[in-house]
Amino acid sequence: MSLRKIEASFEHICDGCGAVERTASTSRPKYWADLHILQDAYDYQGCAVADGSVKRLLCQECKSYVSEAANEAIETRRAALAKGGADGDA
Repeated sequence: MSLRKIEASFEHICDGCGAVERTASTSRPKYWADLHILQDAYDYQGCAVADGSVKRLLCQECKSYVSEAANEAIETRRAALAKGGADGDA
């Protein structure tokens, strides 16, 4: 008779690129990030009717891309507003 111990593991899958990281705990893998955009979903009359939040688990590489894109978008928007664009248009 033989005995084999199989450790429990958890797969964390990046919502950006699909990368898989296996860990022994349910905690987010090292260097990964949770992206949360908390917002409401509105009906045609402008009333909040549901949770429209966006939640993503991102690997280190996707986290860097998302962070860079968000910073660039905010800088572009601020620059356009500083030039007098009412809607952020340059």
